[in-house]
Amino acid sequence: MIRFIPEALDRITLNTVPGASENSAVALLQHRLQRGGGDFRVSLKAETDRFTSNYNERLGTFSYGYFNTLLTAEGKILQDNIRFFAAGERRSFDDHYRKFWDGFRIGYPKFTLEDEFFTGQTLQEVVGTEELVVSPGNIPEAASLRYTMNGLITADYSPLKLRLVSALNWHEEQQNSTPIRNMFNLERTPEQKQSAGFISLQADYSGSRDWQGNLQFDYLRSSEKTFDPVFEDNFLFYLDSLATVERGLNYVPESGTFHGDFYIHRFPFSRPGELQATYSKSEENYWGFSGAVQKKFGDHQLKLGGAFQRRTLRQFSINSLGQYMGILQEFGGDPGSLNEAELLRVRNGGDVRTIGYDVFGNEINKSDEVQDAPRHPQKYSLFLEERFQSQSVLLNLGIRYGSFASDALGFSDPVNPEFKRDSFYGFNPLPSSLASQSFILPRLKAEFFADEPLSFQFRFGKFAQQPRLRDLYTSRAYFP
Repeated sequence: MIRFIPEALDRITLNTVPGASENSAVALLQHRLQRGGGDFRVSLKAETDRFTSNYNERLGTFSYGYFNTLLTAEGKILQDNIRFFAAGERRSFDDHYRKFWDGFRIGYPKFTLEDEFFTGQTLQEVVGTEELVVSPGNIPEAASLRYTMNGLITADYSPLKLRLVSALNWHEEQQNSTPIRNMFNLERTPEQKQSAGFISLQADYSGSRDWQGNLQFDYLRSSEKTFDPVFEDNFLFYLDSLATVERGLNYVPESGTFHGDFYIHRFPFSRPGELQATYSKSEENYWGFSGAVQKKFGDHQLKLGGAFQRRTLRQFSINSLGQYMGILQEFGGDPGSLNEAELLRVRNGGDVRTIGYDVFGNEINKSDEVQDAPRHPQKYSLFLEERFQSQSVLLNLGIRYGSFASDALGFSDPVNPEFKRDSFYGFNPLPSSLASQSFILPRLKAEFFADEPLSFQFRFGKFAQQPRLRDLYTSRAYFP
């Protein structure tokens, strides 16, 4: 979800055996942002491969329309003990697939120009020309644009140190994955937008008598959607004949259904103005906090802490838009007038995935008999760790408790699933006993030093990592 600009990073480290205080996973990839210096500095860098215009070959190749601009700034804020570093990047491609073809032509006199499987129309009647010349160069309608920002503010008020970390990214791209098939219908190339914002407030305290402590609060908000560029979020108009004509599209659906592709020598092409995209969107928000205290006793150092995370996930997609629109029109086309039985038919007939949204894509917070509330997975952890170091031995011993509650629907016994039976709405799964799991995770690291440069290392640990959240949830549409 979060991207890092390479020039904003001080270093990247890979911890292959995290201790009990660090993480429950088997490995930990850590990114450390640059800290600003005391002098104010600004840098601007730019690079491009736009050495030639579109469809114009030079130096034996074509440009991908790549352009990247990077701006960095650092310095102090009002006083020397408050410093910042920030980096912002803009990257764009005219062709983010970074491919090109030699060019070709479709039409007279090489091909028989007719729609063999449907109406027998000529190419002139379908697309308005008897010959289409595709210029050599990149894939058309495959542009992308991305903005990324990373920043760090540090404040040193010894013995208290504060950090504010932020990362933002926004990305949009055209998804022309089958360019030959869609070459007559570029105006409805599907688009995808992604955005995410992360902020973290961190505090470290180093007190007297070898006491140390830290607190951290994190917040993340992300979203993603795939849509038709003509009507965007107004997916109720995607297959509406009147709306299509008003937008000047040549393709007019009949009764809210697809005309289908047209064929030249059995190869399918998308008709001009034909819908290519489905509509889907998702959100994942997260907040969490963590903290620890540690105390040094001679050669021993004891550390105690824990963490909590809570996420909110919403997902919405329409997998059978033609049937969805057909059923809605059958009920009069007014979403606000439908009763529960009609909403259920729209959901099941259109194969609508709804978690945290109703069947029309509006946010909801409670489940009903048709759609599901958003999911709120939670994760807890507690740890106790001791570190001992002498001239010949380094010992790190700890134990970690981790608990993950997915808030997913499932089956307590997959072999003999138990359902809640409803006379009209069908089967609904009960909350799964497997939706919450806890683990005890011991860790041991030992290093014994002999004569330089010889040493002996021993490591043991038990690790647990939660699954990818997008794979855990399904809506009631899958349990009719």
